[in-house]
Amino acid sequence: MPPADYANETVSEFFARRFGQDVVDYAVNPVVTGIFAGDPSKLLVSKTFPKLKGMEQAHGSVLKGLVVEKQQTGRQQVISFVDGMQTLPDAIAQKLISLHKDNPVEMVTRNQGKYIISCAAVNDADNEEYDMLVLALPAPKAVELLQYTFPGMAAATHNIHYPPMAVVHTAYNRRDVSNKLNGFGVLHPIIEEAFAAGSIWSSSLFEGRCRPHEVLFTTFVGGAQAEQSALAAPTEITGQVHQELKKLHGITAEKPNFQHVHLWKQSIPQYDLYIEDAHNMAKSLEAEGLFVAANWLGGVSVPSCIRHAKELAHKINLRLRHALNS
Repeated sequence: MPPADYANETVSEFFARRFGQDVVDYAVNPVVTGIFAGDPSKLLVSKTFPKLKGMEQAHGSVLKGLVVEKQQTGRQQVISFVDGMQTLPDAIAQKLISLHKDNPVEMVTRNQGKYIISCAAVNDADNEEYDMLVLALPAPKAVELLQYTFPGMAAATHNIHYPPMAVVHTAYNRRDVSNKLNGFGVLHPIIEEAFAAGSIWSSSLFEGRCRPHEVLFTTFVGGAQAEQSALAAPTEITGQVHQELKKLHGITAEKPNFQHVHLWKQSIPQYDLYIEDAHNMAKSLEAEGLFVAANWLGGVSVPSCIRHAKELAHKINLRLRHALNS
């Protein structure tokens, strides 16, 4: 049987308790860095990997629970879009009945239970009253709109941490890379003191990511355990990444065919102890018609965001039906 529940147990504590510190150092740490840009010694396992806690309680064994889940769900596939991830929000926007663009919301206030949205430009959406409000915003943007109406929620949301992450795209001639790149990519354990968190072999996963005679690496630098690396000068980042790729993948080229770095100053929200208050308050405010559809509440992955959005739409629909029937 699993042990008694551990309050605020971190990912590191959970896996060290179940599998030992070596598994944390060489498996869990690089995976958590790659997926969440996070530090497993700070992320809460109940929020980062909620299924694992459930498996431990239901089956008494994480491994047994994983076997059962795989039998039920089968193997998951990795998919993308030919024209990039922007394809998804663009497709959603085309389905919207009422879409007001280029009118930034400056303030959200409340009067007699109604939400009032004030926009920068006066139009038919300015100062309209609404029974319900959905915030589909990153935490920093949500803070700006909540501080007048829900200052407690704004303060809690302000504590959500987004570490910086630099993403480097590097292309080489296929003939200059000795590694066959048969797979998804590689993750670097922080204990080995690599510069980058890891790389995805993008051209091995999806067609059309580079020219036919080339291979493309997408490398991640920074995150919660290496924030200063992400904030280094772009030339330093690209140079370090090139040298590390050469060493790890047997690359003979003196320089890449192409290399570009993009810095996400606020990359992925951290599901640590500081996010607890924001989660609790967000759920409590649903009773007042305020809902959150964002990756700092429903999960950071695209599938998690889609799943959370569907659940939220169903919840709002039920609320509307109840209001109509009452």
